[in-house]
Amino acid sequence: MGTRASADELEMIRDYLLLPFMITMAERGLEEAERSGNLLNRIFAEAAHVLITRMGSEAARLRKEFKDRGIKVHGQAEEEMENILMLRYNVRGYEANFGIYREVAKAQISVQLGQYIGEMVRDMNGMK
Repeated sequence: MGTRASADELEMIRDYLLLPFMITMAERGLEEAERSGNLLNRIFAEAAHVLITRMGSEAARLRKEFKDRGIKVHGQAEEEMENILMLRYNVRGYEANFGIYREVAKAQISVQLGQYIGEMVRDMNGMK
């Protein structure tokens, strides 16, 4: 039997589970901004492009890290039971499900999107 996932690895799995939802949110915002002719919405659209690119890069980094650590994540999150998002994973032979309540996922998405936006703002301030 394999070894269980460490706390760090479970955090990576959680982030990987949430990234598709965050990307979808940013893509919807991008579509809305692109439909508008408002100048500020064009700025928002550019920011959304940057967010989507960064989140895609993070998903790719996590996939590489999973491979390096011998972790396999099966598919994308599915809603099981009532209001629980589940993701099946295998860590060095140990199979399990990672579950997160929808409300907790929403709160975590808010935190992580805030972190991405904060990084973008810091990067923009560094360009001055």
